[in-house]
Amino acid sequence: MFWKTLGLMLAVAPRAWYAHVNPGPRHRGPLRLIGAKERELATVLEAHVRSLARDIGVRRAGDVAALERTVAYIQSQFVQFGCVVACLPTAHTSFVFPNVEVVLPGTFPEASEVVIGAHYDTVPGSPGADDNASGLAVLLELARMLRIGQRTRTVRLVAFADEERNLEGSAQYARGLKEHGVRVSAMVSLEMLGYYTDVPGSQRYPLPVLRLLYPDRGDYVACVGDLASRALVATCVAALRRAVLLPCEGLAVPRVLKDIERSDHASFWKQGWPAVMLTDTSNFRNPHYHRATDVPETLDYLRMARLTRGLVTLVERLAAP
Repeated sequence: MFWKTLGLMLAVAPRAWYAHVNPGPRHRGPLRLIGAKERELATVLEAHVRSLARDIGVRRAGDVAALERTVAYIQSQFVQFGCVVACLPTAHTSFVFPNVEVVLPGTFPEASEVVIGAHYDTVPGSPGADDNASGLAVLLELARMLRIGQRTRTVRLVAFADEERNLEGSAQYARGLKEHGVRVSAMVSLEMLGYYTDVPGSQRYPLPVLRLLYPDRGDYVACVGDLASRALVATCVAALRRAVLLPCEGLAVPRVLKDIERSDHASFWKQGWPAVMLTDTSNFRNPHYHRATDVPETLDYLRMARLTRGLVTLVERLAAP
């Protein structure tokens, strides 16, 4: 069934399907018009990544000292930005570490809500600069940039525990929202946002047929969802393409393609909510994925800064009526 469905989308009407989830013109060419604000933001993002991946280092499950330092760092940054922080414990048999949440209340409490999340743990042996200090750094700066201002929908910014352990942190968080009657209109998982390259042939795909529609170089950010989230994919791609001169590509396919389920957004699919993963495509581009070489020096902080500014526009769009 999967191959039949994907074949219909990508063989019978490939351009139409691509255009459906990729509205607006695709940016081409080198990064340009980098201003002082983006350079300053790039420096701040790099400082976050170095604090997490260099000063703290490996943040694997069971390393209590490293995870305590990580949670303390996240809390301190949120508090420094003037946010109210909640730590929501995630239980295990041998230790407990929290999801760290900031809630930015909307003006219409009855409305469905927006969740933006990034996990803070790593696999053993990897300092996780891209996976996922990059996503966490962007999440922290979004808190700073979004904390002032009013919006219709409530926005929840969440640093998730235990993504590398079967998405346990986000699974517990999403179940908790459902149990408390919270409705989610959109969830965006910030999963590896720092590795980019302009080298031809640097971008690979889980299915060879995708090369017919998508770029062969890893110079873009991808927005990935399942078929039920295809409208959200299109909304995110359109907003980012309008907001920033950074290539953005959308993909919405059946969940039988398991590579699209590899981050915390999948926990929200299980609750029946639309969710997407925003990513630099992980091991399909980054040779340092889950290795000791995933260090801060490998990331492109100017592109991360440009993306972060675009995400402010996207979140405001998702939080609108």
